[in-house]
Amino acid sequence: MGERRTTNGSASVFTLRLRARCIQQPTVEVMELARRANRAVRTCPPLLGDLIGGGPVEP
Repeated sequence: MGERRTTNGSASVFTLRLRARCIQQPTVEVMELARRANRAVRTCPPLLGDLIGGGPVEP
């Protein structure tokens, strides 16, 4: 009976770790994409304004 409990416990631990990895990977990817987008926006704001006709009005 103790052997069965250990097997079930091991299966539960394995499943929980697998699910945690499935959640962590997209989270890491989202953080990386957000970092890249923020960097792009910080380095190109004047260009973005010109592309869509926004930004400050020049006299």
